[in-house]
Amino acid sequence: MSLSGHRVSCQIVAAGLETGVMCALRIEGMKLSDMNALSTLQATIIAQSMNSVLVEARSGGSGAWQGVFSGAVVEAFTDYNGPPNIAFQVSAQSMAMPNAMPISPTSFKGDVSAVTILQAIADKVGLTFRNNGVKATLSGGVYYEGPAAQQIQAVASATRISYCIAMDTLTIWPETIGPDGSGAVEVSADTGMMGYPAYSQYGVQLRTLFTSAIGFRTTIKLDSQYSPAAWVNAYGQMNHLSSQNIYMPSNGLWIVQRVQHDLQSETPGGQWTTYFEAARPENAGRIASFGS
Repeated sequence: MSLSGHRVSCQIVAAGLETGVMCALRIEGMKLSDMNALSTLQATIIAQSMNSVLVEARSGGSGAWQGVFSGAVVEAFTDYNGPPNIAFQVSAQSMAMPNAMPISPTSFKGDVSAVTILQAIADKVGLTFRNNGVKATLSGGVYYEGPAAQQIQAVASATRISYCIAMDTLTIWPETIGPDGSGAVEVSADTGMMGYPAYSQYGVQLRTLFTSAIGFRTTIKLDSQYSPAAWVNAYGQMNHLSSQNIYMPSNGLWIVQRVQHDLQSETPGGQWTTYFEAARPENAGRIASFGS
């Protein structure tokens, strides 16, 4: 079923690893028969639903539609409160099917790379696989069993890598992430940054106009006139893009640790923003490993 032109509130949160990407939808104006047909209890109460949801949006209201979430529905119901605005509410997760789908054990004799193992697991559940520089190897043979998500997490724990399942793709990163500005997404007042960067436990947090280009582990190049109070110039980042100049403390390259898209359609003054928290490249992988 394809829906467009409805009043929709959508929140998408991506934190990677076991959490993956989560989506909460509130859709108004649907037919009652459609809402009843699509309703499902929580996956913890009944078996995981095979229903899935794809959310598409456009940056700046122009250009091509871009996928911002794809995942399985874990709960869906009709909310009759607040009539006449009856709404259909959906909760979905990118990790729902990998957590529920039984797959055959994954085993290799002798030394084997993490990439080879994870590619094999991704193939079993129909996920595209993308490696961003992981070279870790496991020695002495491996054997993993259980659902796909359990097997992926076991490999990640053994090799201290980061991963995220989003848009039907399993993407992995090494523990140590080098500062590479070649594909960095520029974030500044000119590109839609709202306000100024603020201090966070990861390093920096800020909000910008919605952009689908920013996701978990995206490298951003931040350019702001002011810096968070907790950062001092002594901890600026070396300019790896050109000379050895020092960036202002909040400026330079950052790796996104958590991203949240807040989208509202057919709502005057509604939200259309992207919020994220990011860490310096030298800290990003360590934070993820510690958190896991």
